Amino acid sequence: MKEIAPNIWADIINAISDQDTFVGKIFGKVEEKSGRSRYQTAKLLAFVIVAFLIFSTSAEVLCNLICFCYPAVKTIMEIEVKEKINFNQWMFYWVVFGLFTISDFFAHIIGDIFPFYWLLKFIFFLWLFMPSCRGAEKLYEKLVKHCYNRQ
Repeated sequence: MKEIAPNIWADIINAISDQDTFVGKIFGKVEEKSGRSRYQTAKLLAFVIVAFLIFSTSAEVLCNLICFCYPAVKTIMEIEVKEKINFNQWMFYWVVFGLFTISDFFAHIIGDIFPFYWLLKFIFFLWLFMPSCRGAEKLYEKLVKHCYNRQ
């Protein structure tokens, strides 16, 4: 469990360092224009996202946007490949995302009682979709597959 945060950070570093990806190219341009390293920019962006998720009244939009966009791209990429190595990971991710979308109807009530709801949801979804964690697949293996095989 304690290796989750370093693994997520390593995934982020890999993404911003890869000049062949959209994210890597954006961070490269920011590095070029600002004179700050892409790693400093990533840390600043992470701080801003965390602050926004804790203090902003629009935290729901940011959380759901991030939790939708990256997984949507990865799911489309998975659909396009012949070998469906990550199929279970992404299909179960969308099941969990859908369940949370329904429960978010009550998020304003939860947020009043527990102000860190959007931050914790964001961290949970990072765990679900980051390549080094593959939380959705782990959740499927531990809960759904285990319960389904018992019947």
